[in-house]
Amino acid sequence: MTVYAPMPTAHLWAGTWKHDSRRSSSVRKIWSCMGAGTLSKQKLAALSQDVTIELIGSGNHWKFIQNGSMGKREYLFTGTEFKQLNHSKSPVYTTCEWSDGRVWMRERHRNEKYIIDQAEEISADGSTRTVLTHVRGPVKEGLFVTYYTKA
Repeated sequence: MTVYAPMPTAHLWAGTWKHDSRRSSSVRKIWSCMGAGTLSKQKLAALSQDVTIELIGSGNHWKFIQNGSMGKREYLFTGTEFKQLNHSKSPVYTTCEWSDGRVWMRERHRNEKYIIDQAEEISADGSTRTVLTHVRGPVKEGLFVTYYTKA
C-alpha cells in the first residue's frame, strides 16, 4: 500500500465514537480468536468500546490517537512497523497507512501469538465509522466488523 498525502477527511475522523453493539461482531469472539481465556473475555466484553479519536499532523505526517477503556494508543502513518509504547507487558508492533480513504493497520503480538489486520472506513457524511478486522490467533481466526456512530 502507498501512503498518500494529504489526508483530506481528517476532520471527519476526529471526535467521540459510540460503539454500535447491535450491528457489530461480538467482542468476546474477537478476543477468543486472540487467545484470551474465558474470564478475560468476560471482563473485556464488559468494558465500554466507545473511543475518542484525535488526529495531529498535516500532509503525510499524521498521528492517530485513540483513547478508550483499553487506554490510549497512538498510531503513526509511516507505513513502517513500530512498537506500541503504552501497551501491556507483551509488546505489540503496529504498522499504519492511509490510502484510498481508509486507515489500514496491522498489529502483531511480539511472539506472533496473534496478528490483527484492520481496514477502517468513514461514511461520506462522517456519521459512521466501520472497522473490518481479520484476526489470526493461536488456535483460530475470524473476520469481524465493528460499527461506530459519531457522538
